Amino acid sequence: MNEMAKAIKVLDLIEVENPQDKIKVYRAKGVFYSYENKYSQAIEQYEKVLAIDSEHIEVLMAQALLFYKLEQFDAYERNLKRVIELEPNEVDALNALGYFYVEKDRHHEDAESLLKKAYGLAPDNYYVLDSLGWFYFQKQNYTVAQEYLQKALAVQVDDEVLIHLISTYWKKGNYEKARSLWQRHHKKFLQNKRLQGLINELEKP
Repeated sequence: MNEMAKAIKVLDLIEVENPQDKIKVYRAKGVFYSYENKYSQAIEQYEKVLAIDSEHIEVLMAQALLFYKLEQFDAYERNLKRVIELEPNEVDALNALGYFYVEKDRHHEDAESLLKKAYGLAPDNYYVLDSLGWFYFQKQNYTVAQEYLQKALAVQVDDEVLIHLISTYWKKGNYEKARSLWQRHHKKFLQNKRLQGLINELEKP
């Protein structure tokens, strides 16, 4: 009902002693604060959960996302590494850390290893396909990048996948294919300013 302050007050009034019940309350507060874009407060609530259960994977992942939004990248990386340490086959964590390394242009071997492991576990996950495609794009292996990105788009028409695939077509000199793909889909994602102006961006000398 968009009355978040009242919701928090209700949670504050709940008296619980059982650790698992406390975790439920702290997680609820974390979700509510996140919804209000109060990321620091949400992180604090998740810290209370981790003080009770330091191996709570869902909370480590939720907190990592907030660290990323606040550009606290060391903490983001730390949380993802902790998740992978606890659950080596956690696809979302493998993909997130691998893609993070790709975007930051570092730990290239680790990025490839993480993303290939995620792909082996979830070969139809379009997030993973997109990440691998973008990894090979950054390595200037545009043919392999195109293969993964086309698979990703076949699974899900996603704005980030479109940006990556259109950029790959452009790098390969397939300008009409890039323009055609953009023309076919860009109006579905009017909120993505990067996609809306992508062709103009690519055409700049």
